[in-house]
Amino acid sequence: FIVIQSLSLILMLWLTTRLGINPLLQAVDHIKKDQKIPITGAHELRYLASTYNKMYMAYQKSIDNLSYKASHDELTNLYNRAGYNLVIESIESETTAFLLIDADRFKDINDTYGHETGDKVLCKIARVLKKQFRSDDYVFRIGGDEFAVLMVHVSPELAELVTNKVESINRDLANDDDGLPKLSVSVGISMCSKDLTPHEWYREADAALYEVKRNGSNGCCIFRK
Repeated sequence: FIVIQSLSLILMLWLTTRLGINPLLQAVDHIKKDQKIPITGAHELRYLASTYNKMYMAYQKSIDNLSYKASHDELTNLYNRAGYNLVIESIESETTAFLLIDADRFKDINDTYGHETGDKVLCKIARVLKKQFRSDDYVFRIGGDEFAVLMVHVSPELAELVTNKVESINRDLANDDDGLPKLSVSVGISMCSKDLTPHEWYREADAALYEVKRNGSNGCCIFRK
């Protein structure tokens, strides 16, 4: 009888540990690590874990949405200026080209066709830029009708490639089969280096962009020191 009682006690302790204590300890450990809880243990604990995991996933989705909205432009879904500030902290500047892009005579489009058409034109520019550049490159809407691209893993020898891309972009934007007015963009380019700060990239590209505008727009210019 004593042996049976001892075995029963050991079995109860083992079941309590396996179905109660261990799952609780695992749950606490996963909560501390901000992870989902394993669905193990007694029925009540499995129910609590499943409910917690649903709440956890809803919370994570909410955080992801907030993060996306904070770093992306609502109209075009491109990175916004806040996203730009985040991206420039992680790229290798010595193998990057910075393109500052301005829509030519965009104010005339707004005045002639209205702001709804103007928004559609901005979305078209965003689509064309995303199509023309690689998935590794970063495309931004800095504000208004101003866009930017960070082309990564390029070298100064590829300047001609960048120029060809701009020409291809303007060909796409001149196509009015979609019912939107024809337009073009002007692009100033800085071939970044580790000796330049992001502010200096922008200044160089802006100076090159000014040259394009001064010479009639619809083209690109690479900053030369």
